Amino acid sequence: MSRSFFAVQAKQDLKDITNRIARENPAAAKRLLAEVKRKAKAIADFPEMGHSYTYLLPSLRGFFVGDYIVFYFPQPNSIQVIRVLSGYRDLEAVFLN
Repeated sequence: MSRSFFAVQAKQDLKDITNRIARENPAAAKRLLAEVKRKAKAIADFPEMGHSYTYLLPSLRGFFVGDYIVFYFPQPNSIQVIRVLSGYRDLEAVFLN
């Protein structure tokens, strides 16, 4: 079974997102966090299933959870989640600047 690892920045992204959601709906914040973790574990077994974002960084892949994109790098027997960002953000500004 493969594993998913979250970089410090990805953990901070999730904390910021769930704190913001929790102000209005704590249950929704918990569901989002659980879904991100569940999908990350599932995608770790088949890392090529995620969408390619190589135009942003070599080997970068991602998958959606609601309006958020979970960005990761495939690793041997795992994935390294590096960011969790709103799909509405200017991704090129985040990754290419």
